[in-house]
Amino acid sequence: MTFDTVAWSDFMRSLRWKQGEHAAIIKPTGGGKSTLIGAVLPAHRSPAIVVFVTKVFDKTFQEQFPAREGWRRVEEWPPPRHVDKVLLWPRVAGKDIPEIIAIQRKVFREALNSIFSEMGWTVVFDEEHYICQVLGLTEYVAMFHHQGRSSGITCIDGIQRPKYVPLVTYSSATHAFIGQTTDRDDLKRLADLGSRYQRDIMATAQDLDYYEFLYVPARVPKGVPVRTTVDLNSKAA
Repeated sequence: MTFDTVAWSDFMRSLRWKQGEHAAIIKPTGGGKSTLIGAVLPAHRSPAIVVFVTKVFDKTFQEQFPAREGWRRVEEWPPPRHVDKVLLWPRVAGKDIPEIIAIQRKVFREALNSIFSEMGWTVVFDEEHYICQVLGLTEYVAMFHHQGRSSGITCIDGIQRPKYVPLVTYSSATHAFIGQTTDRDDLKRLADLGSRYQRDIMATAQDLDYYEFLYVPARVPKGVPVRTTVDLNSKAA
């Protein structure tokens, strides 16, 4: 089966993404994952959004989430009052690796505890594998996926390698955005997102261009995947 290709503007107008619905953004390192996250966020109307930024330096995030659009970088939780677009980005430049990990773990753990009790947030995990495996916060991330929906919490998961991410990330996702990959183990995990189209998803994921992705409505029984390419010149992007 060949999936239909949809213009970016039409895709954004048709995407229905409610608070409490989770999304998986799946692209390899350097594959434009941060750009894709910033591009699809306008389709999700959330009262408050926090992005957990894990890289020491990240020019893409500064460009995709600018201050002129209301984004505010904070180094620890909570953010200032009335700030509802947050880049949670601990300042760790100049620290050695054990210090970086310790600082990020402390800041992110405290934020997750607070956000879970507040409810209603959209939480973007920039690099879920790093947050789970390196920072040791797998149980926190799993709790957000297992119980976030009932608390009105949306999780958006940035994923480099599907086979290294907890299964609950996929079982709880309503929306999946798949970028190009040829790794066999990753393809097998991706195919599980749309069981009716497993072979077609595996074939299509190997054929995507740089800013193109396959959208899979993972929890819609009769939902059919579509292909689309991010329009970087669009206001929605």
